[in-house]
Parts: sequence; structure tokens; C-alpha cells
Amino acid sequence: MSTAFKKYDRVVVYINGQLMAEEATVSMKFISGLSKVKTVVKGFAGVCKGSEEVDISMSSAIPVDGFEFMPASLPQGTVINVAAYTASKTYSADAIVMGYDISHSTDDHAKISLDIAGQYQDWA
Repeated sequence: MSTAFKKYDRVVVYINGQLMAEEATVSMKFISGLSKVKTVVKGFAGVCKGSEEVDISMSSAIPVDGFEFMPASLPQGTVINVAAYTASKTYSADAIVMGYDISHSTDDHAKISLDIAGQYQDWA
């Protein structure tokens, strides 16, 4: 068994072609949209196809000198392009801003979090 160290990658995010340099966390949940089919006799009988989507949650630090992007420039319902890069692969799709929130806590920096619903695309 090899125990050699490896170099690991991170995800870099762009919105409308702009690098999100203050991005601190990102989560991309690829949802198949499959629905379970159950019958009286078989119990779980299989699945049927539904609507695929990607739910993206991104949190960015807010620097003292201002937002990386103004929340008013990405109001709820705005169609944006989201691109993510990792491990020499790219995810790029149109998406809709579902909402955002701004938060902070004791001993932690201020941050803005975006909730985005996107088209299901494979990494290319």
C-alpha cells in the first residue's frame, strides 16, 4: 500500500467571468431528480426520471474596503453564469440567484452567502 503524499486541488469559482477571489467555501450538490417508484407488491420497484439540477452554495469574505460584488448587482432571480474549476476539469452553466444572506459572529469575519440553482452539466 502506497502512503506517498499527494498534492490536492481546490475549487475556483467565477461568476459572469469574474473570479471570486474572496470565496471561502463552495458546495455544489448535483441532484439527479430521480423519484422512487413503490408498488404494493414489489415495494421499492425502481426510479423514474425527474428534473436534474445543481444547487450551489457559496460563501465569500467581505473585505473592509467593500464587497467583491454588490448584492444589488445580483438580485434574486438574476440569471448568471457559474464556472468552477478543479482537477483540470470545468463545470460551466447558467444559473439563477435564489437568494443571499450576510452574516458574522464574534471572532469571525463578515461574509456573504449566495444560494444558486443551476443547470445540471457534466464536468468537461
